[in-house]
Amino acid sequence: MLEHRTASLFEDEEFLAEEYLISIQPTFNTGEPLRMISSEYGPFDRRIPTSVPLWMALHLEQHGKCQIIAPPWLAVEVLRSKIREEREKGANMFAPIDEYILQVGLILLNRDYMNAEYLGGPNERAVMSALLLELMLIRKAKAVEGLKQIDVTSAVIEISKMTSIERASIRPQASRMIDQLRSLWTLREAVLGAEITGT
Repeated sequence: MLEHRTASLFEDEEFLAEEYLISIQPTFNTGEPLRMISSEYGPFDRRIPTSVPLWMALHLEQHGKCQIIAPPWLAVEVLRSKIREEREKGANMFAPIDEYILQVGLILLNRDYMNAEYLGGPNERAVMSALLLELMLIRKAKAVEGLKQIDVTSAVIEISKMTSIERASIRPQASRMIDQLRSLWTLREAVLGAEITGT
């Protein structure tokens, strides 16, 4: 049951990541914006980069209608800098990173139909993937350590600067631990009250 709930949480986060706005270079022109149910995008001009949701960028790229412009945070040097910053923050603090860095990064680096030389070619993309995963493993270790430090006097976990998928990954375990700790706290209060009153 827990595994099913966790899988559903990850699916939800991946779905939300598809709304992430990303820059593209269109290969077509439209005089009018494309109107969708919830919003409109464009007009598109092959001379001017524009921003669209990730799902639209992927669809247009598959049909040869655009080239996706990688976000600045996906560059090798930026990822290395983020890893250094994450380590410098220590075990109890998270460095700020993009909300959907893992989902969007892995989607962009693992498209079957991408141009062979996209983002510097397969070797460069492999380095980016390795750095992205290293960054997420460092942060996961911090989250796990944070869960271990919860005690009966605290029912709050610091989640600022955690990404959406990091929050989703600890939510089931954190909720279960907090419920158990609250039960222990209630029992502790009952025992102390009984000792004070002598009952």
